Amino acid sequence: MANSDLKFKRILVVKLADFGDALLVEPALRALHNTYPAARLDVLTTKSGLPALERLPYLHQVMLLDKYRFDKPGTTFEPTSLSLGLALGWQLLRARYDVVIFFHHLTTRWGALKFAGLALATLAPLRAGLDNHTGRAWFLNHTLPDGGFGEAGISEREYWLRLANTLGGASEPQARAEAERPQFVINQAERQYADNQLEQLRATHPDAPIVMLYPGSGPYSLSRRWLPLRFAQVGDALFEKWGAQIVILGSQAEVEVAAQIQSLMHHPATILAGRTTLYQAGALLARCNLFIGNDGGLMNLAAAMGAPTIAIFGPTNAQAWQPFGLARGKSIIVQAEANLPCRPCLYRGKELGKRYGCAPRPCLTQISAEEVIAAANRLLQNGAKLNLIKSVE
Repeated sequence: MANSDLKFKRILVVKLADFGDALLVEPALRALHNTYPAARLDVLTTKSGLPALERLPYLHQVMLLDKYRFDKPGTTFEPTSLSLGLALGWQLLRARYDVVIFFHHLTTRWGALKFAGLALATLAPLRAGLDNHTGRAWFLNHTLPDGGFGEAGISEREYWLRLANTLGGASEPQARAEAERPQFVINQAERQYADNQLEQLRATHPDAPIVMLYPGSGPYSLSRRWLPLRFAQVGDALFEKWGAQIVILGSQAEVEVAAQIQSLMHHPATILAGRTTLYQAGALLARCNLFIGNDGGLMNLAAAMGAPTIAIFGPTNAQAWQPFGLARGKSIIVQAEANLPCRPCLYRGKELGKRYGCAPRPCLTQISAEEVIAAANRLLQNGAKLNLIKSVE
């Protein structure tokens, strides 16, 4: 079917994922909307993925599914789960979608069966997604080859854009890089919150750079966390060289590790972990001078908001979840230099791999504080040069 033959009026996108992965589908959603501006464009996601999508002005509806209830056959066939599943199926059927698009890798047989159930419930004539040639894409009739997580240098963001392109989706007529930047909507109250916070931080040191640390990794896997002591060493080094104001971000579940880093530092640090919404965090990231954090949703949000970003990767594939801005030198990936045959072990090739990694985690322990400090100095130096140019102009 040629792209020119596609004329959709009702589109459903399925992305059952946490915040970071949901954020990475936004450029693809926008491309679909650009081509089909009059179409009803709906998304099915999770509660944790909702903040990445709920404020996008071009979406008609964002529906929620508790995917964890359906992650295993035992819980799937509980009466409550069956009732919720039937209600959702009826809702999808009544919407009469022309196409349902799965922004997912079909890594497990059970996961593929769940998606097949959703696809068939819609009765959509076109069912699109990735095919990794394992036989799991049998329910799809429009596919894009899936080479695996990060294989051939294709990021998750690029996979979904390519899939949208095969369905006629086209990015805005602007620089390709900007078209691929995930959009995240913040409001004036959240901007004002960020301004107030930064004003307090800069009260005594108005020219000091604001450096935000993210020692967490989101709820899925704690194996992505770099050592708290080394985060503390980085914070101290940047305070001593730049007078940087150090802010530690994170969710309520990451307050403990934030407090641990603060206690290990010899210089002051402000903890905002557990004290901001994702929208407030986004507003702060849009105004900071540097973000340093583990692979996770907040790292991808920082890069999307334009913050110079250092992304620390351990067991996951840096090609797959790379931050926006690498090509322009505004983001830097730091990972162990050693040739570790076990890396990546989480989302490896076409499989899920080891969610919890291994106990020694050499992929993280071999990353020194000095490596991250050097990357930070480079980005802060670049930022200082840009600010100098602006002040002269």
